[in-house]
Amino acid sequence: MWITTTNTTSNVIYGTDPTNLNLTTATATTTTYQASDMCGSPANNATTFQSPGIIYTNEMNLVAHKIPLSTEIYYQVGNNKARSPIYTFHYGPKETNGTTTFIAYGDMGTQGKNDPNSTQHILGHISDVDFILHVGDISYARGVASKWTAWFDEIEPIATKVPYHVCLGNHEYDYPKQIYKPWDWSYGKDSGGECGIPYNTRFKMPGPSFQTNKALLKGSTNIYHSRNVGTIHFVLISSEHDSSKGSEQYVWLENDLQNVDRKITPWVVFGQHRPYYGNTVARFLPENKQMRKQLEPLMMQYKVDLVLFGHIHQYQRTCRMVEYKCDARGPVYNVVGTAGATHQVPFLPKPKWMAVQSDLFGISKFKAMNASHMKVVWYLDLNGTIGDEYWITR
Repeated sequence: MWITTTNTTSNVIYGTDPTNLNLTTATATTTTYQASDMCGSPANNATTFQSPGIIYTNEMNLVAHKIPLSTEIYYQVGNNKARSPIYTFHYGPKETNGTTTFIAYGDMGTQGKNDPNSTQHILGHISDVDFILHVGDISYARGVASKWTAWFDEIEPIATKVPYHVCLGNHEYDYPKQIYKPWDWSYGKDSGGECGIPYNTRFKMPGPSFQTNKALLKGSTNIYHSRNVGTIHFVLISSEHDSSKGSEQYVWLENDLQNVDRKITPWVVFGQHRPYYGNTVARFLPENKQMRKQLEPLMMQYKVDLVLFGHIHQYQRTCRMVEYKCDARGPVYNVVGTAGATHQVPFLPKPKWMAVQSDLFGISKFKAMNASHMKVVWYLDLNGTIGDEYWITR
Protein backbone atom coordinates (compact mmCIF):
# COMPACT_ATOMS: atom_id res chain seq x y z
CA MET A 1 0.00 0.00 0.00
CA TRP A 2 1.11 3.56 -0.70
CA ILE A 3 -0.34 7.07 -0.88
CA THR A 4 -0.20 9.95 -3.37
CA THR A 5 -1.98 13.30 -3.48
CA THR A 6 -3.58 12.68 -6.89
CA ASN A 7 -5.34 9.67 -8.39
CA THR A 8 -3.32 8.14 -11.22
CA THR A 9 -3.17 4.76 -12.93
CA SER A 10 -0.41 3.12 -10.90
CA ASN A 11 1.19 -0.24 -10.25
CA VAL A 12 4.28 -1.95 -8.86
CA ILE A 13 7.30 -2.94 -10.89
CA TYR A 14 9.57 -5.52 -9.28
CA GLY A 15 12.19 -8.19 -9.81
CA THR A 16 15.18 -9.99 -8.34
CA ASP A 17 17.72 -7.55 -9.78
CA PRO A 18 17.54 -3.88 -8.73
CA THR A 19 18.84 -2.84 -12.16
CA ASN A 20 16.16 -4.83 -13.99
CA LEU A 21 12.65 -4.59 -12.48
CA ASN A 22 11.11 -6.66 -15.25
CA LEU A 23 7.86 -7.79 -13.57
CA THR A 24 4.69 -5.69 -13.36
CA THR A 25 1.53 -6.01 -11.28
CA ALA A 26 -1.97 -5.26 -12.46
CA THR A 27 -3.28 -1.72 -11.94
CA ALA A 28 -3.56 -0.85 -8.26
CA THR A 29 -6.95 -0.31 -6.64
CA THR A 30 -7.58 3.02 -4.91
CA THR A 31 -9.59 4.32 -1.98
CA THR A 32 -9.66 7.19 0.52
CA TYR A 33 -11.86 8.50 3.34
CA GLN A 34 -13.54 11.78 4.22
CA ALA A 35 -14.36 13.64 7.43
CA SER A 36 -17.98 12.54 6.96
CA ASP A 37 -16.89 8.89 7.27
CA MET A 38 -15.83 9.45 10.88
CA CYS A 39 -18.24 8.96 13.75
CA GLY A 40 -17.38 11.84 16.02
CA SER A 41 -15.23 14.75 17.11
CA PRO A 42 -12.43 15.72 16.73
CA ALA A 43 -11.93 13.30 13.81
CA ASN A 44 -14.75 14.86 11.76
CA ASN A 45 -13.88 18.48 12.55
CA ALA A 46 -12.65 20.68 9.72
CA THR A 47 -9.76 21.92 11.88
CA THR A 48 -8.36 18.47 12.63
CA PHE A 49 -9.34 16.40 9.59
CA GLN A 50 -6.78 16.11 6.84
CA SER A 51 -7.30 14.10 3.68
CA PRO A 52 -5.02 11.06 3.63
CA GLY A 53 -4.71 11.36 -0.14
CA ILE A 54 -5.26 8.47 -2.53
CA ILE A 55 -4.48 5.10 -0.93
CA TYR A 56 -3.27 2.44 -3.39
CA THR A 57 -3.33 -1.32 -2.83
CA ASN A 58 -1.56 -3.88 -4.96
CA GLU A 59 -0.07 -7.37 -4.74
CA MET A 60 2.95 -9.01 -6.30
CA ASN A 61 2.35 -12.58 -7.42
CA LEU A 62 5.68 -14.19 -6.66
CA VAL A 63 4.33 -17.74 -6.87
CA ALA A 64 3.03 -17.27 -10.41
CA HIS A 65 6.47 -16.08 -11.48
CA LYS A 66 8.08 -19.10 -9.79
CA ILE A 67 10.35 -16.97 -7.63
CA PRO A 68 11.93 -19.27 -5.01
CA LEU A 69 11.93 -18.60 -1.28
CA SER A 70 14.99 -16.91 0.22
CA THR A 71 15.11 -14.39 -2.62
CA GLU A 72 15.59 -10.63 -2.32
CA ILE A 73 12.79 -8.78 -4.08
CA TYR A 74 13.30 -5.21 -5.31
CA TYR A 75 10.35 -2.99 -6.13
CA GLN A 76 9.06 0.49 -6.94
CA VAL A 77 5.53 1.85 -6.68
CA GLY A 78 4.03 4.57 -8.85
CA ASN A 79 3.45 5.10 -12.55
CA ASN A 80 5.43 5.71 -15.72
CA LYS A 81 5.92 9.40 -14.87
CA ALA A 82 6.94 9.10 -11.23
CA ARG A 83 8.03 6.22 -9.03
CA SER A 84 9.24 5.71 -5.50
CA PRO A 85 12.82 4.85 -4.59
CA ILE A 86 13.69 1.17 -4.98
CA TYR A 87 12.70 -0.77 -1.87
CA THR A 88 13.62 -4.33 -1.03
CA PHE A 89 12.32 -7.21 1.07
CA HIS A 90 13.30 -10.83 1.62
CA TYR A 91 10.82 -13.39 0.28
CA GLY A 92 10.31 -16.11 2.90
CA PRO A 93 12.21 -16.74 6.14
CA LYS A 94 15.61 -15.06 6.17
CA GLU A 95 17.44 -17.98 7.70
CA THR A 96 17.48 -21.43 6.10
CA ASN A 97 18.40 -23.35 9.27
CA GLY A 98 14.84 -23.50 10.61
CA THR A 99 15.11 -20.31 12.68
CA THR A 100 12.20 -17.85 12.57
CA THR A 101 12.47 -14.35 14.06
CA PHE A 102 10.00 -11.56 14.76
CA ILE A 103 9.74 -8.29 16.69
CA ALA A 104 6.63 -7.40 18.69
CA TYR A 105 5.40 -4.31 20.51
CA GLY A 106 2.33 -2.18 21.07
CA ASP A 107 1.37 1.37 21.95
CA MET A 108 3.83 3.31 19.81
CA GLY A 109 2.40 6.66 18.73
CA THR A 110 4.36 9.34 16.94
CA GLN A 111 6.12 12.63 17.57
CA GLY A 112 6.88 11.62 21.14
CA LYS A 113 10.18 11.27 22.99
CA ASN A 114 10.23 7.45 22.98
CA ASP A 115 8.82 6.23 19.64
CA PRO A 116 11.79 7.49 17.52
CA ASN A 117 14.09 5.47 19.79
CA SER A 118 11.95 2.37 19.23
CA THR A 119 12.04 2.91 15.47
CA GLN A 120 15.82 3.13 15.48
CA HIS A 121 16.17 0.01 17.63
CA ILE A 122 13.83 -1.90 15.31
CA LEU A 123 15.96 -0.89 12.33
CA GLY A 124 19.06 -1.88 14.27
CA HIS A 125 17.71 -5.41 14.81
CA ILE A 126 15.82 -5.97 11.56
CA SER A 127 18.44 -7.80 9.51
CA ASP A 128 17.25 -11.28 10.57
CA VAL A 129 13.59 -10.40 11.27
CA ASP A 130 10.89 -12.19 9.27
CA PHE A 131 7.85 -10.19 10.41
CA ILE A 132 6.63 -7.60 12.91
CA LEU A 133 3.57 -7.73 15.18
CA HIS A 134 2.14 -4.41 16.40
CA VAL A 135 -0.52 -5.33 18.96
CA GLY A 136 -2.70 -2.24 18.78
CA ASP A 137 -2.58 1.47 19.63
CA ILE A 138 -0.65 2.42 16.55
CA SER A 139 -0.39 6.14 15.78
CA TYR A 140 -2.36 7.59 18.72
CA ALA A 141 -3.88 10.04 16.26
CA ARG A 142 -7.14 10.12 18.25
CA GLY A 143 -8.84 12.24 15.61
CA VAL A 144 -5.84 14.38 14.66
CA ALA A 145 -5.35 13.17 11.11
CA SER A 146 -1.85 14.57 10.60
CA LYS A 147 -0.53 12.09 13.17
CA TRP A 148 -1.41 9.15 10.91
CA THR A 149 0.75 10.69 8.19
CA ALA A 150 3.57 11.34 10.65
CA TRP A 151 3.43 7.78 11.99
CA PHE A 152 3.58 6.21 8.53
CA ASP A 153 6.52 8.46 7.63
CA GLU A 154 8.29 7.24 10.77
CA ILE A 155 7.57 3.56 10.16
CA GLU A 156 8.19 3.54 6.37
CA PRO A 157 11.84 2.36 6.60
CA ILE A 158 10.59 -0.68 8.53
CA ALA A 159 7.30 -1.52 6.80
CA THR A 160 8.90 -1.42 3.34
CA LYS A 161 11.39 -4.12 4.43
CA VAL A 162 9.38 -6.71 6.39
CA PRO A 163 5.69 -7.73 6.67
CA TYR A 164 4.04 -5.45 9.25
CA HIS A 165 1.04 -7.03 10.98
CA VAL A 166 -1.38 -5.07 13.18
CA CYS A 167 -4.49 -5.55 15.27
CA LEU A 168 -7.01 -3.05 16.62
CA GLY A 169 -6.46 -1.12 19.83
CA ASN A 170 -8.82 1.12 21.74
CA HIS A 171 -7.18 4.25 20.35
CA GLU A 172 -7.97 3.16 16.79
CA TYR A 173 -11.56 2.10 17.39
CA ASP A 174 -13.38 2.90 20.61
CA TYR A 175 -16.33 5.27 20.69
CA PRO A 176 -19.50 5.20 22.86
CA LYS A 177 -21.85 4.38 19.96
CA GLN A 178 -20.12 1.13 19.00
CA ILE A 179 -22.36 -1.94 19.05
CA TYR A 180 -20.20 -4.29 21.14
CA LYS A 181 -20.05 -2.65 24.54
CA PRO A 182 -20.56 -4.92 27.56
CA TRP A 183 -21.66 -3.02 30.66
CA ASP A 184 -18.37 -3.61 32.47
CA TRP A 185 -16.06 -2.71 29.59
CA SER A 186 -14.00 0.48 29.77
CA TYR A 187 -15.03 1.86 26.41
CA GLY A 188 -14.82 5.62 25.95
CA LYS A 189 -13.92 8.14 23.27
CA ASP A 190 -10.43 6.70 22.92
CA SER A 191 -10.34 6.89 19.11
CA GLY A 192 -11.27 10.58 19.03
CA GLY A 193 -14.17 9.79 16.74
CA GLU A 194 -12.16 7.76 14.21
CA CYS A 195 -13.99 4.49 14.97
CA GLY A 196 -11.42 2.47 13.06
CA ILE A 197 -11.87 4.21 9.69
CA PRO A 198 -8.26 5.37 9.16
CA TYR A 199 -6.93 2.08 10.55
CA ASN A 200 -9.15 0.01 8.31
CA THR A 201 -8.43 2.04 5.17
CA ARG A 202 -4.68 2.34 5.62
CA PHE A 203 -3.98 -1.34 6.41
CA LYS A 204 -4.76 -4.57 4.58
CA MET A 205 -4.35 -7.68 6.72
CA PRO A 206 -4.89 -11.21 5.32
CA GLY A 207 -8.01 -11.97 7.35
CA PRO A 208 -11.49 -13.13 6.37
CA SER A 209 -14.24 -10.58 5.88
CA PHE A 210 -15.79 -9.59 9.21
CA GLN A 211 -19.51 -10.36 9.02
CA THR A 212 -21.10 -9.53 12.39
CA ASN A 213 -24.28 -7.55 11.69
CA LYS A 214 -24.40 -3.90 12.76
CA ALA A 215 -20.78 -3.98 13.95
CA LEU A 216 -18.49 -1.15 12.96
CA LEU A 217 -16.09 -2.17 10.19
CA LYS A 218 -18.31 -4.97 8.89
CA GLY A 219 -16.62 -6.41 5.80
CA SER A 220 -13.13 -5.57 7.05
CA THR A 221 -10.27 -8.07 6.71
CA ASN A 222 -8.39 -6.28 9.50
CA ILE A 223 -10.32 -7.53 12.53
CA TYR A 224 -8.70 -10.95 12.95
CA HIS A 225 -6.18 -12.95 10.96
CA SER A 226 -3.47 -15.58 11.22
CA ARG A 227 -0.38 -16.55 9.26
CA ASN A 228 2.28 -19.23 9.07
CA VAL A 229 5.82 -17.85 8.89
CA GLY A 230 8.62 -20.39 9.08
CA THR A 231 8.10 -22.44 12.25
CA ILE A 232 5.59 -19.99 13.79
CA HIS A 233 1.82 -19.78 13.48
CA PHE A 234 0.64 -16.43 14.79
CA VAL A 235 -2.93 -15.25 15.42
CA LEU A 236 -4.14 -11.69 16.01
CA ILE A 237 -7.69 -10.71 17.02
CA SER A 238 -9.47 -7.52 18.04
CA SER A 239 -10.00 -7.01 21.76
CA GLU A 240 -12.44 -4.23 20.77
CA HIS A 241 -14.87 -6.70 19.19
CA ASP A 242 -16.79 -9.55 20.77
CA SER A 243 -14.63 -12.60 21.50
CA SER A 244 -17.02 -14.33 23.89
CA LYS A 245 -17.96 -17.95 23.29
CA GLY A 246 -20.19 -18.27 20.22
CA SER A 247 -19.16 -14.91 18.73
CA GLU A 248 -17.77 -14.67 15.20
CA GLN A 249 -14.24 -14.05 16.49
CA TYR A 250 -14.35 -16.88 19.02
CA VAL A 251 -15.64 -19.42 16.47
CA TRP A 252 -12.99 -18.37 13.96
CA LEU A 253 -10.22 -18.42 16.59
CA GLU A 254 -11.06 -21.90 17.85
CA ASN A 255 -11.25 -23.21 14.29
CA ASP A 256 -7.91 -21.61 13.47
CA LEU A 257 -6.14 -23.02 16.52
CA GLN A 258 -7.49 -26.54 16.13
CA ASN A 259 -6.27 -26.67 12.53
CA VAL A 260 -2.64 -25.71 13.22
CA ASP A 261 -0.25 -28.41 12.00
CA ARG A 262 2.37 -28.49 14.75
CA LYS A 263 4.67 -30.55 12.55
CA ILE A 264 4.92 -27.55 10.20
CA THR A 265 4.57 -24.72 12.73
CA PRO A 266 5.45 -26.10 16.18
CA TRP A 267 5.17 -22.61 17.73
CA VAL A 268 1.82 -20.85 18.24
CA VAL A 269 1.72 -17.17 19.19
CA PHE A 270 -1.50 -15.31 20.04
CA GLY A 271 -1.90 -11.54 20.28
CA GLN A 272 -4.52 -8.91 21.04
CA HIS A 273 -4.41 -5.39 22.42
CA ARG A 274 -6.04 -5.57 25.87
CA PRO A 275 -4.37 -7.84 28.43
CA TYR A 276 -6.26 -10.31 30.56
CA TYR A 277 -3.16 -10.92 32.66
CA GLY A 278 -1.01 -8.18 34.16
CA ASN A 279 0.11 -6.66 37.44
CA THR A 280 -0.88 -3.01 37.44
CA VAL A 281 -3.95 -1.52 39.11
CA ALA A 282 -5.71 -2.15 35.76
CA ARG A 283 -5.62 -5.86 36.69
CA PHE A 284 -8.87 -5.41 38.60
CA LEU A 285 -10.90 -4.09 35.66
CA PRO A 286 -13.84 -6.47 35.15
CA GLU A 287 -13.03 -6.72 31.44
CA ASN A 288 -9.84 -8.65 32.22
CA LYS A 289 -11.69 -11.37 34.13
CA GLN A 290 -14.26 -11.58 31.33
CA MET A 291 -11.65 -12.01 28.58
CA ARG A 292 -9.61 -14.49 30.62
CA LYS A 293 -12.69 -16.64 31.26
CA GLN A 294 -13.39 -16.83 27.52
CA LEU A 295 -9.90 -17.09 26.03
CA GLU A 296 -7.65 -18.83 28.56
CA PRO A 297 -9.29 -22.26 28.04
CA LEU A 298 -8.50 -22.00 24.32
CA MET A 299 -4.86 -21.13 25.06
CA MET A 300 -4.59 -24.24 27.21
CA GLN A 301 -6.56 -26.60 25.00
CA TYR A 302 -4.54 -25.79 21.89
CA LYS A 303 -1.22 -25.43 23.69
CA VAL A 304 -0.48 -21.84 22.71
CA ASP A 305 3.13 -21.04 23.64
CA LEU A 306 3.15 -17.25 23.90
CA VAL A 307 0.48 -14.57 24.36
CA LEU A 308 1.30 -10.93 23.53
CA PHE A 309 -0.59 -7.91 24.84
CA GLY A 310 -0.29 -4.13 24.69
CA HIS A 311 -2.56 -1.46 26.22
CA ILE A 312 -0.55 -1.17 29.45
CA HIS A 313 2.54 0.95 28.74
CA GLN A 314 4.86 -1.18 30.81
CA TYR A 315 6.78 -4.39 30.28
CA GLN A 316 5.48 -7.49 32.02
CA ARG A 317 6.44 -11.14 31.59
CA THR A 318 4.99 -14.14 33.40
CA CYS A 319 5.93 -17.76 33.81
CA ARG A 320 3.93 -20.28 31.80
CA MET A 321 0.72 -20.03 33.76
CA VAL A 322 -2.93 -21.00 34.24
CA GLU A 323 -5.39 -19.18 36.49
CA TYR A 324 -2.76 -17.01 38.19
CA LYS A 325 -0.46 -19.94 38.97
CA CYS A 326 2.73 -21.05 37.25
CA ASP A 327 1.73 -24.09 35.22
CA ALA A 328 3.50 -25.67 32.23
CA ARG A 329 0.13 -26.29 30.57
CA GLY A 330 -0.34 -22.58 29.88
CA PRO A 331 1.49 -20.01 27.75
CA VAL A 332 3.92 -17.28 28.73
CA TYR A 333 2.12 -13.91 28.88
CA ASN A 334 4.16 -10.91 27.75
CA VAL A 335 2.84 -7.33 27.89
CA VAL A 336 4.87 -5.39 25.31
CA GLY A 337 3.13 -1.99 25.26
CA THR A 338 6.50 -0.24 25.56
CA ALA A 339 7.10 1.23 22.10
CA GLY A 340 6.49 4.89 22.95
CA ALA A 341 3.22 5.87 24.65
CA THR A 342 4.10 7.35 28.02
CA HIS A 343 1.02 7.25 30.26
CA GLN A 344 1.63 4.60 32.93
CA VAL A 345 -0.30 3.23 35.88
CA PRO A 346 1.18 1.93 39.17
CA PHE A 347 2.38 -1.63 39.53
CA LEU A 348 1.04 -3.85 42.27
CA PRO A 349 3.46 -5.85 44.48
CA LYS A 350 5.03 -8.48 42.25
CA PRO A 351 3.31 -11.89 42.60
CA LYS A 352 5.03 -15.26 42.19
CA TRP A 353 3.75 -15.68 38.63
CA MET A 354 5.27 -12.39 37.42
CA ALA A 355 8.90 -12.91 36.40
CA VAL A 356 9.74 -9.36 35.28
CA GLN A 357 7.95 -6.01 35.36
CA SER A 358 9.41 -2.66 34.33
CA ASP A 359 8.44 0.96 33.60
CA LEU A 360 11.13 1.31 30.92
CA PHE A 361 10.51 1.41 27.17
CA GLY A 362 11.79 -0.91 24.47
CA ILE A 363 11.08 -3.51 21.80
CA SER A 364 10.98 -7.30 22.10
CA LYS A 365 12.65 -9.73 19.71
CA PHE A 366 11.60 -13.38 19.52
CA LYS A 367 13.76 -16.03 17.83
CA ALA A 368 12.43 -19.57 17.45
CA MET A 369 15.77 -21.38 17.24
CA ASN A 370 14.17 -24.75 16.49
CA ALA A 371 10.99 -26.67 17.30
CA SER A 372 11.64 -26.65 21.06
CA HIS A 373 13.48 -23.45 22.02
CA MET A 374 12.58 -19.79 21.53
CA LYS A 375 14.90 -17.03 22.73
CA VAL A 376 13.36 -13.68 23.74
CA VAL A 377 15.26 -10.42 24.28
CA TRP A 378 13.72 -7.09 25.33
CA TYR A 379 15.97 -4.24 24.16
CA LEU A 380 15.71 -0.96 26.06
CA ASP A 381 15.14 2.32 24.22
CA LEU A 382 17.24 4.11 26.80
CA ASN A 383 20.59 2.79 25.65
CA GLY A 384 20.00 -0.34 23.60
CA THR A 385 20.98 -2.64 26.44
CA ILE A 386 19.01 -5.74 27.39
CA GLY A 387 16.16 -5.25 29.86
CA ASP A 388 15.02 -8.88 29.89
CA GLU A 389 16.20 -12.11 28.31
CA TYR A 390 14.54 -15.50 28.62
CA TRP A 391 13.79 -18.78 26.87
CA ILE A 392 10.48 -20.45 26.11
CA THR A 393 10.74 -24.22 25.79
CA ARG A 394 8.19 -26.72 24.63
